[in-house]
Amino acid sequence: MDKGFIKSKINIPKVKDKIVKREDLFNKLNEAINYKLILVTAPAGFGKSTLIASWLNFNIKNKCFTAWLSLSERDSEAIVFWKYVVYALDKIKEGIMENSILAFNSFQFKSSFDTEILAVILNNLDELRKDLFLVIDDLYMIDNKEIYEQLKFFIRNVPPNVHIVIISRAVPDIGISKLRATDNMLQLSQKDLSFTQKEIETFFKEVMDVDISNGTLNILEERTEGWAVGLQMAGLSLKNTKNEETFLNGFKGDHRYVLDYLMEEVFSLLDRETQDFLMKTSILGEMNSDLCNRVTQIKNSQELLEKIDTENLFMIPLDENKEWYRYHHLFKEFLGNRRAVAMEDILPELYNGAAEWHKENGFYDEAINFYIEAKNYDEARIIIEKIDMDLMFSGDMKKVYDWCMKIPKEMFYDRPRLCMNAAWFKCASGDYKASDNYLKCVEQSLKLQIDEVDVKYFFTEIMIIRGMLAILERDITKIKEYADKAKDYGNKHNILKAANALLKGTAAIYEGDVKAAAAFYEECLEISKNIDNYYTASIANRSLIISKMMRGKIYEAEKQCIDLIEYLTKRHVINIPAAAAIYNDLADIYYEWNELDKAVEWVKKALELAKKGEVNWILCASYMTLAKIFFAGSNIEDALKYLSKSETYRINDKLFDVKLEFLRVKANLHLRSGNFEGVENLINNDIFNCLTKFNIAYSYYYLTKVRYLIFKNALAEAEILIISLSETFEMRKVNKALAEALILKSIICEKKGNTTEALEVLIKAINISYKEKYLRIFLNEETHLKEFILSKSTKLQALLKKEAQSFLNQIIENFNNKINIMEKPAYLEILSVREIEVLKYLQKGLTNLEIAEALFVSVNTVKTHLLNIYTKLDVHSRTEALTKAKEFGIF
Repeated sequence: MDKGFIKSKINIPKVKDKIVKREDLFNKLNEAINYKLILVTAPAGFGKSTLIASWLNFNIKNKCFTAWLSLSERDSEAIVFWKYVVYALDKIKEGIMENSILAFNSFQFKSSFDTEILAVILNNLDELRKDLFLVIDDLYMIDNKEIYEQLKFFIRNVPPNVHIVIISRAVPDIGISKLRATDNMLQLSQKDLSFTQKEIETFFKEVMDVDISNGTLNILEERTEGWAVGLQMAGLSLKNTKNEETFLNGFKGDHRYVLDYLMEEVFSLLDRETQDFLMKTSILGEMNSDLCNRVTQIKNSQELLEKIDTENLFMIPLDENKEWYRYHHLFKEFLGNRRAVAMEDILPELYNGAAEWHKENGFYDEAINFYIEAKNYDEARIIIEKIDMDLMFSGDMKKVYDWCMKIPKEMFYDRPRLCMNAAWFKCASGDYKASDNYLKCVEQSLKLQIDEVDVKYFFTEIMIIRGMLAILERDITKIKEYADKAKDYGNKHNILKAANALLKGTAAIYEGDVKAAAAFYEECLEISKNIDNYYTASIANRSLIISKMMRGKIYEAEKQCIDLIEYLTKRHVINIPAAAAIYNDLADIYYEWNELDKAVEWVKKALELAKKGEVNWILCASYMTLAKIFFAGSNIEDALKYLSKSETYRINDKLFDVKLEFLRVKANLHLRSGNFEGVENLINNDIFNCLTKFNIAYSYYYLTKVRYLIFKNALAEAEILIISLSETFEMRKVNKALAEALILKSIICEKKGNTTEALEVLIKAINISYKEKYLRIFLNEETHLKEFILSKSTKLQALLKKEAQSFLNQIIENFNNKINIMEKPAYLEILSVREIEVLKYLQKGLTNLEIAEALFVSVNTVKTHLLNIYTKLDVHSRTEALTKAKEFGIF
C-alpha cells in the first residue's frame, strides 16, 4: 500500500455491543442482492453508517464478500479515490485485485488517473465467484465531478454479483434516475432511517440504559422525528438529569449537545449564502420558493431550496412535486437560535415580509401570527377584526382569544371587537366573572362610539352573551329577558339570530317544554347551516340530540348526527374541533343500543378532534362516555381510569352542564360497582333537591337519586320520588326517561314483594323501549333486574307483542353473554381512527391519490399514515397490512 494511505479508512466500522437491531430495515436491505446500487441518503446523524455496518455484521459477512471505504475531502483526486477503492477490494482476499494494483503502479497511471483503469478493476471483479457488497461511505465529501462521472460508468458496468452501497448526506449525481427506472437501485432515505417509536423505546432501555415514561417517549419521538443523534443526545442528558420534565423543557434546538453537533457537523460547512437563507427562512413553518423570495428579498430561492433538498440539510418535502418544504424540528430550533443572534436587527422585516405574503394569498391565520411576531399589532388587529366571527363560530374561539391576548393591553381595551371576542371565549369556557368583565369593557367603549349601527350590533351581541351567562346560573327569567332584548336587532344578523334561538331553546328545556326547545334548536341549526356557521350548527345539533334522546327518538337522533356529518364533509370541514360533539353524541347513541364497538369507534374520533382544538368540555364528555362503555364491558378499572381523565377537563365547563353530568355518571358507576364511599355527597348535591323547577332538564339526576335510594333500601322514599317523576315524564312525553323511571319503579315493587305490579310496570317499560331499542337502561340495572326477568321470562313473553318479545330476548341474551371490552380487537388501541379509515380504503383497492381525495388530505399525508400503519402492525406492504387487519377484525 502507498505511503500516506490510511488503513483504517478501508476497515468496516466496529459494531458496538449495545445496538438496536433494526430488523425492518435489515429485511429491506436483504433485498439488496437484487440491485446494482444501494443508495442510503439522509442528513447528518441519522445512523446511516451504523445501519449498514450492523447489517453487514449480522446478516451478510458470512454469506458474501464485503468491502468498506470511508471518504474524506482529501480523497477528491480521482487517482486517490480509485486507489482506495482497489485497496478496499483487495482486502477481501489478498491478490484478488493484483492486476488493478499493478496498473496503478505502472508508469502510465502513477501520477494521474485514466478511465481505462476502470476496465481493469471491473475485469478483476468479474473473477469473483461470490456476491460482493462494496460500501462507499460519506461520498458527499467528494467535490470532484469527474469522480461522479466515473462512478456512474463503474456502477452501470459492474458484474451482476457486485453491489455498490453508497452512504451520503446528499444525493449524488451518478445517474440514479436511469438506475431507478430500470429497477437497478434500492434507496433508503431519511424517512426510512428515522427511528420508530418501538425502536426508540428499545434504544433508551437497552442501549442507553435509561428508563423513561411513555409520555416522555412520545414527546421525544415527535421532537427528534426519529433522528438517531438527537435521541443519543437526549439519552446522555437524561442520564445526567433525573427529572424528566426539566429535561424536556431544555431539550430543544438550542440544547448544548444539539447545538454543538449541528454547528460542527452541518452549519459551519455551508457557504455564507446558504447559511443566510437557512436562518431567514427558518421563521417559516412551511415554505415554497415564492414565499422564500419575499422573506429573503432574493430571486433564486427555488435554486437554493433544490440545493438544500439535494444535500439533505434537514429539509422535509411536503408534497410529491417538492414545491412545499419544512425543516426538521430540532434543526429549525437550532437555526432560530442562530438567527436570534446574527439577525436581530432585521427580524421585524423578515416577519413582516412573511405576513404580507400570507395576507396577499389569503392565509390570514399565518399572516396574523407573523404580524404579531413583528410586533406590527395594528395590522394584526385589522385582520383579526376582519375574520374573527367566522373563525370563532367555526370552532376556533381559543385561537382568536389567544391572538387577542397577544395584543398590547392599551390597544386591546380600546377595541370593543377584541374585548367581545374574549368575552365569547370566556363565556364558552364557563368563566362567568372574566366574561362579564370583558363585556363591561365593551359597554364602556361603546359610550365613545358614534356609529349607531355598530352600537346596536354590539348591544345585541352583549345581550346574547349575557343570556349565555344566565345559563351558567340556570336563571330562566334572565335567559328569556336577554333573549327578548336581543331579538329585534338580532333578526337582522343571522349569526346572532341563530345564537338567540339557541338561548330560547335552552330556556324552553329548563321550563320542561322539550317540544318547543326542539323547534328553537331546529331554527338555530337551519340558520347556522345556511350561513356555514359550523360551530353553532354543531352546538345546535347537540342540543337537538339531547332533546330527541330525552323524548326517546334515538333513531332520529342518529340520523340527525349523520346528516350533519354529511353536511360538514361536503364542505370539507369535518375535522373542525366542534365536530367532536357530533361524534360523541353518536357514541352515546350506540351505547344506548349496546353496540359498544361502534361506540368506542365514535368516541375515539371525538377525542381526536377535541384534543386538536383543546375543547375541554367535549374531552370531559367523551372520557365520560368511554367510562360508561368500559363499565358496560365489565372493565371497572378502565372505566374509573377514564372517569378520572374526564374530571381533569371539568374546570369551568359549566355552560354545557358537564360538571353535573360528571357527578351523575360518577355516582352511577360507583353505585353499580357496590362502592358507596362518597356517593352520598354526590347524591345530596343541591341540584337533586330542586325537583319542581328542573324536573325535565335534569331528569337523569333524579333517577340517579332513586337508584341510590334503592341501593340504600330506602324503598318508601324511592317510591314517592319515582311516582312523581313517572307522572311528570309521561305528561311531558319524555319517553326514554319515562322507560328508565318505570324500570326503577318495577325494581322497587319487586323488592317490596309486589310481583304483579312489578311485572305490569316492567311490561310498560318494555313496550315504550322496544321500538327505539333502549337496551342499556335495562342492562345497567342487571344487579336488581336480571334474576327477576330470567325467572319471569315465560310470563313476560306471553304478555308482550311479537316485536316486544324479540326485544326482551335481546335483553336476556345480553344478560347471559356479558361482553368484556378488553377482549375486543387490539387495533382499537394500536391504530388511530384515521389510520383505520385508510386501511378500509386500502381494502377497497384505492390508490394513494384516491384515498387522499376521499379524506381531503395530501398524498404525502396518506403515505405518512401508511408508514405508521406498517410500523404499528409490523408489516411491510399493503397486502400484509390487509391480512393483519383481517386478523384483528377491523373489517
